[in-house]
Amino acid sequence: MTPKKQSVKPVSIVVPVYNERQVIDMFLSQLEKSLKGKDYEIVVVNDGSNDDSEKVLRKHRGIRLITHPTNRGYGEAIKTGVKNSTNENIAIIDCDGTYCSEDLVKLIEKFKDQAMLIGARSRDGFDEPIMKKLMRKFLFWLAGYLISEKISDLNSGLRIFRKKDFLRFYRLLPSGFSLTSTLTMAFLINGYPLEFIPINYHPRTGKSKINPFRDLFNFLLLILTTVIYFNPLRVFIPLSLFFFGLSLIVGLGSIIFLPRFLDTTTVILFVTGFQVFSVGILADMISKSSIQIGWENENSFN
Repeated sequence: MTPKKQSVKPVSIVVPVYNERQVIDMFLSQLEKSLKGKDYEIVVVNDGSNDDSEKVLRKHRGIRLITHPTNRGYGEAIKTGVKNSTNENIAIIDCDGTYCSEDLVKLIEKFKDQAMLIGARSRDGFDEPIMKKLMRKFLFWLAGYLISEKISDLNSGLRIFRKKDFLRFYRLLPSGFSLTSTLTMAFLINGYPLEFIPINYHPRTGKSKINPFRDLFNFLLLILTTVIYFNPLRVFIPLSLFFFGLSLIVGLGSIIFLPRFLDTTTVILFVTGFQVFSVGILADMISKSSIQIGWENENSFN
């Protein structure tokens, strides 16, 4: 006898919408066509659109529509959609034409024992400014270094995960576009099994709502704060070693060139290194304690 093929579990698909009147009708039609035969629900969160997106969405009977009276941000739209979903497996996808519904189906069918599958975007032949490309590579490298994991795509807007895992990090997830980046790093730092699946990526329809130069600082801050929250020693230990090493170099220079004097700079650098190390140990203790409390209180969202 041949073993039965494992069936695809029901999935809730969360679609955040903000001023996407031009593409939302065609997107939903293609999505429903691709999902034919699957057990799913589509939860569309209209995040305070001020165009005709609401009017277009109300024509689609196959969706659950939730509307924010005002624009609360991409992350808040995702969080609202997840909280109001009825299935344990959650997929999110942007509706701006950058992602294919066929790739979403591929992720749904591959989702078995992982905590999260992320659509890793292929930009082959994709025309984008060189500065934006360099900034993205730097951010991916920095995030990968700080958490000792290889990251193929930090902030992809196409992914699937378990609702209960998402709710564990609910309080940490920001309201803006950095929600996906925070979620990726939170899963990796805490050892959740995730996998990057190559997908196609296309230029978006309409004007992008992300300012790459403004958001560079925000992403850097996000990466550092997320790592410090979950694994502070990964930041504080290298920083303390830097000051210890610098104090050693300055101290040796003082011995060679000023043998009769104890260079004050050497002492300051050494004490700074010790203080940074001590703060890191304290932060690590607080982090582990707060995470444990968060795990114990996770049922408050159920």
